[in-house]
Amino acid sequence: GDGALESGRTDLVVLTRKATSQKPESESVVFDLGGKALPELIDGDRVRIPSREEYLPVVYVEGAVLSEQAVPAAAGQGQGAGVQASGTQAQGVQEAVKEPYSILRVPYRKGQLLSQVVKPLLEKLSPRADLSQAYIARGTSRIAVNLEKLMHFYAAADDVVLQADDHIVIPYGLNYAYVKGEVQKATLVEVSSDSRLSEVLKGLTTGLSSLRDVRVTALDGSVRSYDLFKAERFGDPSQNPLLRPGDVVEVSKATRIVSIEGEVRRPGRYQLLAGEGVKELVSYYGDGALESGRTDLVVLTRKATSQKPESESVVFDLGGKGLPELMDGDRVRIPSREEYLPIVYIEGAVAGDQLAITSKDQTVTSTSYAVIRAPFRKGMSVSSLLRPMKEKILSSANLANAFIIRKGSPNQTSVDLERLLYANDLHYDFELQPEDRLVIPFGSMYVFVTGEVTKSTWVGITGLTRLRDVVYPLVTRYSSIRNVVVKAADGNEKTYDLFKADRYGDLSQDPFLRPGDEIRVLPMALLVTIEGEVKRPGSYQLLPGEGLKELIEVYADGFTEKANPSRLSVVRFVSEKSPVGEKHIFDYSKDANIPVHLYDVITIPSLQELLPVVWFEGAVGVGVSGASPETSQRVPYTYFPGETVSQAALANRKLFSAVSDLSKAYIIRNGEPYIPVDLAKFIYNYDLAGDIPLKPNDILIVPFRQFFVSVSGAVRNPGRYPYIPDRTWEYYIGLAGGFDTERNANQKIAIYDMNSKKVEQTGRMIQPEDSIVAASNSFTYTLFRISTILSTVLSIVALVINLAKP
Repeated sequence: GDGALESGRTDLVVLTRKATSQKPESESVVFDLGGKALPELIDGDRVRIPSREEYLPVVYVEGAVLSEQAVPAAAGQGQGAGVQASGTQAQGVQEAVKEPYSILRVPYRKGQLLSQVVKPLLEKLSPRADLSQAYIARGTSRIAVNLEKLMHFYAAADDVVLQADDHIVIPYGLNYAYVKGEVQKATLVEVSSDSRLSEVLKGLTTGLSSLRDVRVTALDGSVRSYDLFKAERFGDPSQNPLLRPGDVVEVSKATRIVSIEGEVRRPGRYQLLAGEGVKELVSYYGDGALESGRTDLVVLTRKATSQKPESESVVFDLGGKGLPELMDGDRVRIPSREEYLPIVYIEGAVAGDQLAITSKDQTVTSTSYAVIRAPFRKGMSVSSLLRPMKEKILSSANLANAFIIRKGSPNQTSVDLERLLYANDLHYDFELQPEDRLVIPFGSMYVFVTGEVTKSTWVGITGLTRLRDVVYPLVTRYSSIRNVVVKAADGNEKTYDLFKADRYGDLSQDPFLRPGDEIRVLPMALLVTIEGEVKRPGSYQLLPGEGLKELIEVYADGFTEKANPSRLSVVRFVSEKSPVGEKHIFDYSKDANIPVHLYDVITIPSLQELLPVVWFEGAVGVGVSGASPETSQRVPYTYFPGETVSQAALANRKLFSAVSDLSKAYIIRNGEPYIPVDLAKFIYNYDLAGDIPLKPNDILIVPFRQFFVSVSGAVRNPGRYPYIPDRTWEYYIGLAGGFDTERNANQKIAIYDMNSKKVEQTGRMIQPEDSIVAASNSFTYTLFRISTILSTVLSIVALVINLAKP
């Protein structure tokens, strides 16, 4: 290392050793480089000689300083400490301001002065720092220092010799003003050295705020009023002062705000002072009326009040003597001379105020008819009137056939505006007179649709409107799209097939329409539906001469691969033989040209409908309801040749339930004995041993497995009870109410399994469908039954003997 520096602490050298397998935690060793027992170095060690600076004592600079670490202000320290603010409002402002409190630690050297510590830190001080109220906290004493004076007007007598652990506290100053009164909300607003009153109030005032007498209360308690209107209008800085921290700004409510509009230089809303009226509003606030204004017809509009619930208007001469007194909310308007000029009317195909005029032959255009009112000046011509407003003439206007209607004249004067405006042919110009009506008619931008449609109507079109765009929204279920007739304005007729346009994209069958076209939709003649195994099933309108062959091969695009053409079916709803319709089955290869009728439905079956069928019967598709299973079901299953029983069982495993005894299933096959199959082994064990192929009409019987136990005989409540695993006969006798002791002696029972075979009862757990029979073996019960019979027999014998005596 070429030797330690003079500034190094060689008696406090630190050795840091990385973690090893023997010592998984890294370690540090501190030693004296001049000592005898120096540590041995190993791979990866790091040796550091610290600086003497690291062990110097420190002094603290805290408060309004910028640091990455900020701590809460301690009691008696922090923002605003030492500021002697007067006035309760200013104190409230000061208490509401919260600033971060930070601490910097500076190494201390003996004899160090306060200025030497603070001077390098000036850039780290907050802009809100109050240097004049700083102090040094030394133990329990406090030394006041004016850092503002010390930093900028240095005098050695003002400097202080620091000691280790001194705390130099620089408090925050008060950099906020408080705004209240007729504002959106009372709030604190941050101010700087160039913050003026208008900037502080920006965004805080309401429509009722008075800016003519804004009061500002300073920290010393002095109050001044300012007129921000004068500041804005005349640039008077004395009415828009610079604010100082701690100022309280109070905005009062305006008592009289009026509006001036129309022909004045400065229209707007103004707050009038006491004694000001109409003249001041126009000349002073509105900066005078324009030359174009009618000052003899000034209109004053007054809002409704409780005394006058209807608003009122007053017309007066601004040069007159009896000017009205202005009230809060009044609106004064100086009209333009243009408003009193005579006018001419431009109407028809223009963009103006639309009129609800009903036309006899074309109701579609009625709501597009509009009127524009233009001021008339002497010598005005048609071209000088229309050229500035050419963009207001609609594209559907028929400019060549415009005309002028003059008041008092029975005749119309034709004007070719197409030549006048776009060919600049002034031969068609015309001098106008007051109240002339220039009518620009509509061109025929509509077509008429009639025939088999929802309603006959005019439809607006553009240059890119095709036939289908107009026809399809209006067709009914009886409309024909195969022969739509279009009659042009010149009388020429053509027929179009919209099916070809849709199917083949033949745009010659879906032409662009032209204004004045008449479209006639004819009723359909033959509508046939085809479904099943064809590529394009659906309903199609056939042309005359077309039949089944065209329907299948052209319209439906042919059979699919799974089609069975030998068993086509036709359902005929409109039949001459049967009023309720009829159905026919035929072979397409033999009867491809049979005729079709209106509303016929042709169905092409699938070859898969000929697949063989087997039946699942018994406990399939059923559950358990109460104490008894539901009715046996019979479910067909279509299978492919070569399919086995296991494959059919797996495909239908959802049919089985808890009552299905899969292990006892069997097959009934014509002419053969029952074939047992263990479906449970196929489905759950995936053991395919014993699997057999299916044959047509096989019946797979799945017996019921009833999860109940029957208890009968000498018990109190004989019946069927749900099976519970791992229970002996005593459990089920208990469910049945116990033994009937008058009939059963010594709890004698017999148990029979599901095949009615008697089974051993000792140590045996009851199984599903077991039957428990409690024997009726009581001597008293038997004697009672025998005595009853004997008494009956003896009575009969006695009767016979008595009858036999002479």
